[in-house]
Amino acid sequence: MAEFEDMAYRTKCSERTLQTEVKGFFMDFVELVKDRAGKTWIQNTFGKLKTDSERIRSIYTSDETKDAVVSILSNVQEIYRKKDATVSQLKRLEAENVLEKGEISKSLMLYSQSVLRAPRTGQCNSFDSGLSLSLALWGRSKVLMIMKEYSLALNDIQQAVKEHLPNVFKAEAYWKMAVCYKALNEGQKAKVAFELAEKLMDSEKKKEQLQQDKETEFSSSNKGRKKERLQAPIGCSDCSNVAFCKPACRDAALSSYHSYECKYLDLLIGSGMSILAHTALRMVTQQKLEKCLEIYKNKSEEKIFNLCTNSDKRDSEDFFQRTLMAAFLLRCLQKCGYFGAQNDSELPTEDEFKIGEFLLFSLQMLQFNAHEIFEQVTVQDYSIKGSKLSYIGIGIYPTVAFFNHDCYPAVTRYFVGKDVVVKAVRLLQTNDIVAENYGPIFHRKPLKDRQKILSSRYWFKCKCEACIHNWPTKDEMENIQQRVRCPTTNCPNVFTLPVSNSLTSCTKCKENINLDENIRLLNWCEEECQKGLEFLDNNKPDKVVEVLCGALDIFHRVSIPPHKSTQLAQEILQLCMASFGNVSNTLKKK
Repeated sequence: MAEFEDMAYRTKCSERTLQTEVKGFFMDFVELVKDRAGKTWIQNTFGKLKTDSERIRSIYTSDETKDAVVSILSNVQEIYRKKDATVSQLKRLEAENVLEKGEISKSLMLYSQSVLRAPRTGQCNSFDSGLSLSLALWGRSKVLMIMKEYSLALNDIQQAVKEHLPNVFKAEAYWKMAVCYKALNEGQKAKVAFELAEKLMDSEKKKEQLQQDKETEFSSSNKGRKKERLQAPIGCSDCSNVAFCKPACRDAALSSYHSYECKYLDLLIGSGMSILAHTALRMVTQQKLEKCLEIYKNKSEEKIFNLCTNSDKRDSEDFFQRTLMAAFLLRCLQKCGYFGAQNDSELPTEDEFKIGEFLLFSLQMLQFNAHEIFEQVTVQDYSIKGSKLSYIGIGIYPTVAFFNHDCYPAVTRYFVGKDVVVKAVRLLQTNDIVAENYGPIFHRKPLKDRQKILSSRYWFKCKCEACIHNWPTKDEMENIQQRVRCPTTNCPNVFTLPVSNSLTSCTKCKENINLDENIRLLNWCEEECQKGLEFLDNNKPDKVVEVLCGALDIFHRVSIPPHKSTQLAQEILQLCMASFGNVSNTLKKK
């Protein structure tokens, strides 16, 4: 077992990768089974097991655990937030009222709540004649058109018509569709929609207004930038627990993972399980059983099975907790129909055991290899200065997971949709380690704190250059003197500035050298970093990246870190590169 600086903190960190919420019931389940099994059995019998297959089978077959495990897991049942036509109607009426008062944002929020709580069309005829969903979508489309969000409005109108929008609104629906198509530069579709609307319309006054819209130019608010997620969410047809950004995403979810998770989401949330544990479940539910079994069968060829789990460093208690989480997730899969016909036996089938083993592996692997997916959140004019990174999910990227950590990272990453993009933020030489950062960066956290975090959360002692030489934090960098490299090729020597004479002899390569050019270039780098800040103030990320990349390349040729201005430049570079990925303009100006 490797030495860790704080074993109690390490244990707490590990438990948090299973159960995040303090009020969840999962750790109570663990404690109950632990009491039945006894510490001696867990350490001396369960702790001696060598494979995940043995571990998952053991808790179902050993006399010390099987009764408690089976008894508690028999309570797994559907618990989810159901649709409610009453709530949907109330939210829609409230949305109409605030819209009349000109409260656009609040109206949009209330209409969205109405959409998400609305049951399937025809499911609850005592409210809105069973048309709650179509009426909520129709109402929201009006708000979106006021906001000039024509693409989103068009989606809502089309969905409202699909959900049997009352005939009294049909003419207006095609009219508004035509306006949306026109704003989106789809002239032929706009022409057809206008013609349909005119045929259905019986009011001469409205026909005159329609004719005016035919001749009016409309422009969308979408200027080609990324839009904030869930501006006009679409719900699941059965539960009110989830929201999707568009119908296509919903349909993809309903045809895969959400069809299994839907009616158990509140149970999963109530367990207090972490997002990593949910991701382990999602790795199964996003595929059909046959595909998962195929992955299991060919696991020696799958990248994820080559990722680190640190199984050789886990103690029996940690394995026991993860095995019970795998059993809980397995029971949810059994109950939701993932395996087809429900198994009434207390003992899982062979296929179920294989999926249980897959879950147990994933619960270990994700602890060290999952990546937080984020987007850049900017103020409403898309100004990068003052923007923040907002974490919106978890993903597993097997190639990126092979990147090791450095407290002075060589790369940054951002996300375009679900895809991760990795870019260098400093000069890399042949055979250099291409390292990313797992959280603690040298200029933000002192050595002791970094070592504690990394050894407890990721189970290794960092030996990067910043840790070996105890580089200063940002506040301490003022005391760092500037340095320049010896200009002789491949000479590792550096000179601390100021020097008494730029014409000197190098003590390492023994050459007579002139430091003037490297000193000039170092000063140039600092000037370029300042220029990059000016481009940032003018919200020109492309120019910032161009200027700072050039400055940082030269800096690493003529000097060495740590260096305050170039460290700030790397942070700004990361921020600007993030603007090339997912962006949401939801921050308010102060």
